[in-house]
Amino acid sequence: MKITIYELLGLVKDGKAPRVINFLGDTKYYDEDTKNYYNVQGNSELFNSYVGDYLNDEVEIIGEDKKIEKLFNCEMKSKNGEITILVANINDLKDKINEIIDKLNKMGDK
Repeated sequence: MKITIYELLGLVKDGKAPRVINFLGDTKYYDEDTKNYYNVQGNSELFNSYVGDYLNDEVEIIGEDKKIEKLFNCEMKSKNGEITILVANINDLKDKINEIIDKLNKMGDK
């Protein structure tokens, strides 16, 4: 997805800055502390005194955050009770994993 530097500044302001972007062929990573983007060496900040010259230029958002999908119920039919117990245990684990997924997705929304 491509957006302008101006739109990117709005996302940073709203606390929704993408973690990784590509600008003019350079991959940049967001630093939460400085609210700026840097290349892998930690220099070449994106928002500097020259940013006004680039407000309408586009950046590409790389690896957008996506929600983790929940697991679904396991269903099996059997004539003995062992598989039924196994399925119940699997579904209990699924419920716990889905709780963790909910918490991770909520953390990603912040």
